[in-house]
Amino acid sequence: MYSNQLNYQTFVQFLLFAIALLNCDAKLVLFLRSQYFCEKKAKKNMRQAEKSEYPQHKYFSRYIEYSDSQDVIEMLTKQKEEVLFLMKNLSAEQQKYRYAEGKWSIQELLGHITDTERIFSYRSVCIARGEKKPLPGFDENEYMEAANFESQPFEDLLEQYRLVRESSIALYRSMTEEVASRMGNANGFAVSARAYAWAIAGHEAHHLSIIRERYLG
Repeated sequence: MYSNQLNYQTFVQFLLFAIALLNCDAKLVLFLRSQYFCEKKAKKNMRQAEKSEYPQHKYFSRYIEYSDSQDVIEMLTKQKEEVLFLMKNLSAEQQKYRYAEGKWSIQELLGHITDTERIFSYRSVCIARGEKKPLPGFDENEYMEAANFESQPFEDLLEQYRLVRESSIALYRSMTEEVASRMGNANGFAVSARAYAWAIAGHEAHHLSIIRERYLG
């Protein structure tokens, strides 16, 4: 669907470009040319992380396996639209629902997904910029207790999610092959900058699966 949309947009831009040339409209030609190259840039995708680029840890490797797409930018983009659509249609009761005692609510899960993406993308930035110091891990349960997500308006949490995801997409689109493959150390493990792109996608896919099966099923 996403690639078909881009192909259609390219065709329309080419058609308008030809019309502009025939009419000698220099400003329109320059504008359409800039739009074409922006679109070409948007199609760029980084190579998938190899097993040597991330820890074979039961959680991290599972997230990578969840993100089975070869185009991580497309996956992150589709997930954003999916989450926004899903969450916008939840009732207040569904937002606070827990399928068992001691489990997080959907509202808390949304906050957790966003916080985890913040941390993973930050690690990517550090590693991409050549950071040599080990980056610390984090305890998701301690972060959850400190966040108090259920006291925040659900709409605000959803907007935070959208902004963080769009920032992540822009970050990974900007990385060259050389930058994306740089290695660093996070939570005691060797990992590449690009591995976190798939970890973000896989972590979210994991939680979306749980939400559908145990919260909304």
